[in-house]
Amino acid sequence: MAKKNTNQTISDVRSADLRVAEEAIAKGVRESQERWIEAGLIAEALTAELVKIAQNSGSEPQIATFLRSVAARLESEYKVH
Repeated sequence: MAKKNTNQTISDVRSADLRVAEEAIAKGVRESQERWIEAGLIAEALTAELVKIAQNSGSEPQIATFLRSVAARLESEYKVH
């Protein structure tokens, strides 16, 4: 029972942290867009920050796997433009 409560607490904290991170990043992206910065440059800057995070946290394999899945998803989605 205690393990389940601990796991649920960890899950709740991670979910809350993810929401905070998403909001902060979304705010930065919106501000960049409002300054008419090209989408590709925003993505390049976000990617550079991901690389820094990966290197500083030692999570290169996890982030690399995530980026490969993002790339596959982007390449497979139907383009309307």
